[in-house]
Amino acid sequence: MKEQILKLRSEGKSYKQIKSILGCSLSTICYHLQPDQKQKVLKRRNKYRYDKKTVLKDSVGGKCRFCGYNKYQGALHFHHIDPSQKKFPISDAVNSGKYSQEEVEAEIKKCVLVCANCHAEIHASLIELKSGASIQT
Repeated sequence: MKEQILKLRSEGKSYKQIKSILGCSLSTICYHLQPDQKQKVLKRRNKYRYDKKTVLKDSVGGKCRFCGYNKYQGALHFHHIDPSQKKFPISDAVNSGKYSQEEVEAEIKKCVLVCANCHAEIHASLIELKSGASIQT
């Protein structure tokens, strides 16, 4: 697609003409033609994901269930209490947008919020979680 857009633009076609020829959106054309557009799109997408993750993590206390860590939300993970009940990773819900808010909330109820260190200790069996464990902090 990028090569086609660049070729049409070099032929003197306008953004609207390229849009009608290729059947793509103006934002797709801008993405490929404007030098800083990719960075703008990535920055906007990352901010959206960060904000969405923050809301989800705040909805379950916003800190590690075990040690209380809350300095950097990127170091907080959702850990499924019972892996056999896991329908999808919470990160998929944030990054793909293919799950409804209700589906995400239902999945979060199956998880505990833990920091990266405690998460590693859970997987190393240094911290024990029971299937029926409460997710309250």
